[in-house]
Amino acid sequence: MFRDAGAGGGTRVTTPRGYRETTVEPHHAETFDRLVTNAVDVVTLPYATVSREAREGANRLLLERASGVVAVWDGKPSREKGGAGDMVMQAEAAWVGVFRIWPDRLWGSLV
Repeated sequence: MFRDAGAGGGTRVTTPRGYRETTVEPHHAETFDRLVTNAVDVVTLPYATVSREAREGANRLLLERASGVVAVWDGKPSREKGGAGDMVMQAEAAWVGVFRIWPDRLWGSLV
């Protein structure tokens, strides 16, 4: 799932078909449902599974609609096309602002 804050400040959700059922872990289901329920816009992409192709499609749509990207990214190149590193590189190439959140600093190691 990809989220972006639109110009109106609302959350926009872009997800492949069946994402909740196949990918969202049970302990994250309540948060996922709340984000989708409160979103100002939900786009379900026509991909049957979460795949490289689905991530690339979501990235393209996000970059077309976003004025900025918040990325939880470890700074390493993506293992495959469509990953967080790939998204950051595409956003920077398109002059879309990127705010990086370093995953190793999320819990108890803010330095």
